[in-house]
Amino acid sequence: MDALRAKLGEFSEVLGDGGEKEFVLCAVRSSKPEPREVDLSLCETASYLKLNVVAVRRLRDGGYLTQIRRRNPDTNFQRFYITKASIKRFEALYITLGQMADLENVAAIHLARRLDWEGIPTISCTSGYVRAYERGKVC
Repeated sequence: MDALRAKLGEFSEVLGDGGEKEFVLCAVRSSKPEPREVDLSLCETASYLKLNVVAVRRLRDGGYLTQIRRRNPDTNFQRFYITKASIKRFEALYITLGQMADLENVAAIHLARRLDWEGIPTISCTSGYVRAYERGKVC
């Protein structure tokens, strides 16, 4: 039974109609990891942070995100990833315009105009302009 639980995930015991116990599967662990459990590619990071790839590259070049390179041992093809630790660190301190727009359920352009009108500055990224804000200034 322990091996079955380890393979299939968490089980719950539920009483059936006849009073006999039957196990009902609550969650099955999929082979696909959660997006936050692995390092993300540039496109995946852009989608996760609600930015575009250019903004992710600017954040990387500005030192806000850390990039690593991994090589496929079979093909020697190299891919670049943004580390999960740097994404967590970034999320703890900053929030992007896309994330705020999703939270407030408004269009990003309207929220951007309101933030500009209120005088809330974006983060200072030396490699270019990125619509990300310090959490302490907007929350």
